[in-house]
Amino acid sequence: MIGWATGSRQTTSLITNALKMAAMRLKKEDKVILHSDQGSQYSSYEYKTFAKKHNIILSMSRRGNCYDNAVAESFF
Repeated sequence: MIGWATGSRQTTSLITNALKMAAMRLKKEDKVILHSDQGSQYSSYEYKTFAKKHNIILSMSRRGNCYDNAVAESFF
């Protein structure tokens, strides 16, 4: 069975559904910073609107800088 946030491609609806699943765990007063690349799905109106409504601050990597998230990625 395929869940509502699974898929073989990173579409806007897949990314937004994953964000909705994560947001269900947040308290109303929680603030979160979410870092992503500059893919079109992360800059879509639907994604940005949902994030703002749930106090999620969006952070994007700079264009052409593939190492700006390397510290966080190497931590995990």
